[in-house]
Amino acid sequence: MCGIAGFYLNGREASRGLVERMNRLILHRGPDQDGFFVEGGCAIGMRRLSIIDLGTGKQPIANEDE
Repeated sequence: MCGIAGFYLNGREASRGLVERMNRLILHRGPDQDGFFVEGGCAIGMRRLSIIDLGTGKQPIANEDE
């Protein structure tokens, strides 16, 4: 039961601190791991619940360029 939180600000820089606070509010959705992506006006946070702990399950997933 993982969770995702995020927002987009048109014409302004997003705050990692804000998405981290949002992510803490959904801690119950996935206490095992968190991850963040913040670039420009976009901020996304995720929570992971490791029911079956796969080594390749780390989030957020990035391509070879990160």
